[in-house]
Amino acid sequence: MEARSPCSDFRDFEKLSNGLLRRFAERVRSVDGMPAKLYAKAADWNSNLLRKILGYRTPAEMFEIMSTSR
Repeated sequence: MEARSPCSDFRDFEKLSNGLLRRFAERVRSVDGMPAKLYAKAADWNSNLLRKILGYRTPAEMFEIMSTSR
């Protein structure tokens, strides 16, 4: 099995995040065209979604862990 670079893992994570954001803004061509309320709902939903790459934790949980560990 070939090892993957951290950059490709980040790229996969970014593609997933962008795809999830498109669920909320299917007809909007750019984030600038999204209503602020819809953008906030999408960001909150995305931050509380479990991620395999984070050990089945949410990005919000990992942010809290990393913030308090310093």
